Amino acid sequence: MPNSADALMERINCLDRSNSANCLDRSDRVNCLDRSERFNYLDRPVELPSEVHCCLTLVVDVSGSMESRIDDVSDAINKMFSDMRLVPRLAKIVDVSIITFSDRDRHQLLLPFESVSSAKPVKLKTGMFTYAVKALEMAMENISRQKARYGSGCYKPWIVFVTDGRIQEDLREVSKRLKQGEIDGKHHVLCFGAGENYNPAQLLQLSDRVFKIADCNFAEFFSWIGQSMAALSASAPGDDIPVPLPEALIPLIDKN
Repeated sequence: MPNSADALMERINCLDRSNSANCLDRSDRVNCLDRSERFNYLDRPVELPSEVHCCLTLVVDVSGSMESRIDDVSDAINKMFSDMRLVPRLAKIVDVSIITFSDRDRHQLLLPFESVSSAKPVKLKTGMFTYAVKALEMAMENISRQKARYGSGCYKPWIVFVTDGRIQEDLREVSKRLKQGEIDGKHHVLCFGAGENYNPAQLLQLSDRVFKIADCNFAEFFSWIGQSMAALSASAPGDDIPVPLPEALIPLIDKN
């Protein structure tokens, strides 16, 4: 019999079974999880609870325009996990969550908060359109819940938003929440655009830290995210962590 964690991940990933398509097509069953099931992971013990943790949320575009790139993104995320596991302590104190977005009401909690040391490989799948607001709202909600689990606290959580297209909804309300959260010290928001069709002005609505991923080099991008988590974990809370940008990341505006 599979254990409860395996069962949860099976439901979250909406594995290819005969009823999975129906599950994904119903707006009241986003992620194939109801609300109570979605947060069962909160009952799992935190690894190394006496240490300050890093809290990373990846909010990833899986719309149709990402289809030719989606395997590269999956591979780059998994490589980031593998690289961080080379330092066992780091892998245990970096907790990562992945939320994907595409069609309206098709945001998906692909990976609930899990230490990198125990996170399973991801395999992203594409949808059609580019609706991101509910995924961003979920990111903020999940971070709030995750922070309450830490006995020794955490560094300011990162929300990393990645898209290659124009978001097809009004961002004004969610951008207010994201930027107020930055002011209140609840999180950092970093936005990354890939390809030539994303809208920089939309990303600048969401964050003052916006970058272009040159040549869609997701390998360098996610490697930099992993290096940033390593630097953060070795810093004192409140310290700046100036990890040099790789050539693949071009800042559109740099608050620092």
